[in-house]
Amino acid sequence: MERKVLLSQTLICVILLLGQLHGYKSCIQKERKALFELKQYLISISVEWALDSVLPTWTNDSKSDCCRWDGIKCNHTGGRVIGIFISKTSFKERSPLNLYLLHPFEDVRILNFSGRSNQFSVFCEMKNLRELDLSGNNFVGQLPPCLGSLNKLRFLDLSSNLLSGNLPSSFSSLQSLEYLSLADNNCTGLFSFSPLANLTKLKVFKLSRTSVLRLFLSSSMDPSCRCFHRLSKKSFFLKSRQLSAFLIQVCCLNTLCSWNVFVGQYLICVMLLLGLLHGCKSCIEKERKALLELKKYILLRAEEGSDFILNTWTNDTKSNCCLWEGIECNQISLRIIKISTGKSSVVEDSVLDLSLLNPFEEVRSLDLSGDGAIGFSGLFDDLEGYKSRSRLQNLEFLDFSANTFNNSIFPFLNAATSVKTLILQFNVMYGPLPLKGLCNLKNLQELDISHNELAGQFPLCIASLTGLRVLDLSSNQLSGEVPPALSNLESLEYLSLVDNNFEGFFSLASLANNTKLKVVTLSSKSNSLQVDMVTSWKPKFQLSVISLRSCNLKEVPGFLLYQKELRQVDLSNNIISGMFPSWLLENNTKLEVLLLKNNSFSSFGLPKAAHKMLFLDVSVNEFNQLFPENIGWILPNLRHMNLSENNFQGNLPSSLGNMESMHFLDVSHNSFNGKL
Repeated sequence: MERKVLLSQTLICVILLLGQLHGYKSCIQKERKALFELKQYLISISVEWALDSVLPTWTNDSKSDCCRWDGIKCNHTGGRVIGIFISKTSFKERSPLNLYLLHPFEDVRILNFSGRSNQFSVFCEMKNLRELDLSGNNFVGQLPPCLGSLNKLRFLDLSSNLLSGNLPSSFSSLQSLEYLSLADNNCTGLFSFSPLANLTKLKVFKLSRTSVLRLFLSSSMDPSCRCFHRLSKKSFFLKSRQLSAFLIQVCCLNTLCSWNVFVGQYLICVMLLLGLLHGCKSCIEKERKALLELKKYILLRAEEGSDFILNTWTNDTKSNCCLWEGIECNQISLRIIKISTGKSSVVEDSVLDLSLLNPFEEVRSLDLSGDGAIGFSGLFDDLEGYKSRSRLQNLEFLDFSANTFNNSIFPFLNAATSVKTLILQFNVMYGPLPLKGLCNLKNLQELDISHNELAGQFPLCIASLTGLRVLDLSSNQLSGEVPPALSNLESLEYLSLVDNNFEGFFSLASLANNTKLKVVTLSSKSNSLQVDMVTSWKPKFQLSVISLRSCNLKEVPGFLLYQKELRQVDLSNNIISGMFPSWLLENNTKLEVLLLKNNSFSSFGLPKAAHKMLFLDVSVNEFNQLFPENIGWILPNLRHMNLSENNFQGNLPSSLGNMESMHFLDVSHNSFNGKL
């Protein structure tokens, strides 16, 4: 293999790996493959005319981040899929859903699926579910008691199925439940509300178009009556031809329910019923029109060839904007709570009119990220200026990434006091970090300003944002020392400071009590940063990723002896000598990536037992012995191995033939001999 080919392949692999380390928030490979397999199955059971519209953003491109696919929501820290929304697909009649395809998603919390399923068992195993929508299926039989074990559920929709029977007593365990719909099923006979009696958070219960003969509340069930009082004051939908008789039976069987209370409940239910019959399930007209104005504004500034932008946002009055791409509505109030404009590319020097967002008073998530080309460069509001932001009192998630925003947007951010997640990566922010626009955001939990041109000292006031879970300041021009005050961030899980110009000393021991840390990445382009390796401390955290490139390390950090959950370790470009740390593999059975490039290791050894590691780079070191004969048996799953620029001796071991998954192997610039 020629040297040029090897160099180009090495560069490609390094770039991909660095992208993985810098963007650890990307989805994990196992779940990306599982999602694509799920898509292939859905295509096989979809009607022919809808094949081209089945999850088009779900691609088999290994560079594609599944966390950015339509209908997918990931945990920002670990990159695990926590939400799957595929309710718009048109399936063939009576097509079954292979529930086995959902097993890889162990952390999923929200599942919205309108397919053709025949069992509940897989859903009952998803203990982290917060929202479960199984409406519009062909489920038959009794209401599933096992769903009562999902005690984190806030939203449960079983409407439009063929379910029958009574509310299972296990539903009384759903203490977080706010919304429950059994509408359009086959509930018959006696029906008791007692399982709902102590569900203090329940706001909506729907039971309509059923074959209910009689809904029963015994006179001794005072809590159930109180439950009904609570529901009726909010949203209690009971559609039936015998609605008034039903209400009399519910309210008057209990002697504590007065006539005045009954009349009030009756009127409230009738008003809610009329609203439902008149189409309140659709989005609010005021907000639908506002979305169309926003689309029009973006299209006027879009680059040529952008006709596909927001093509589901139509002016058809029958179109429900809650079902438009990038839009999510509150299931109860039907107000818009999420807006994503889909990474639009606009012409240079385009600015965003903030007044277009004023109608969305309940919006929680706003994604105005660009496509990495040009994007919006500023914000304005001719009427109210940045004060218009005060209308968005519920805004929690704000993504302005991949635009061309500069520091001029910080006055707007200063008013965004409710924001919990702020993403400003890949913009053109420069100079000292405007502290006034950030350090007043006391509710911040995730802050990502990576890949900008911010300079100056590390902003100490950030250490006062004690609710931070994610802090990413990587790929900027920050200088000075890394402050030990980071230890104040007790909720911190993800810390990335790589590719800055930090200098001086920093002791990782200052983070010893940050118990929730999972990812730590630190490096300096100035080569003047010295990480102080104090060996007499034991951390209270268990990391998944540690990257300490170009930190002038003289030995492998001793605290890694206590780490058992590592998946990626990068200690490249240091001055570490001695033996290859085989104990890292022995202690961390989940370790996938180990990078030790450009150090001074001289002795290579392997763990005794087989390991599942995928990526190993020990190039540019001082190894000078025979290469281990059994490496193919100890590391059979390796896909990438770089041994170049060492002084390994003898023959290449025959056990390399056992590495059937190997995609890249570089053994150049060594002293191997003999036949390959």
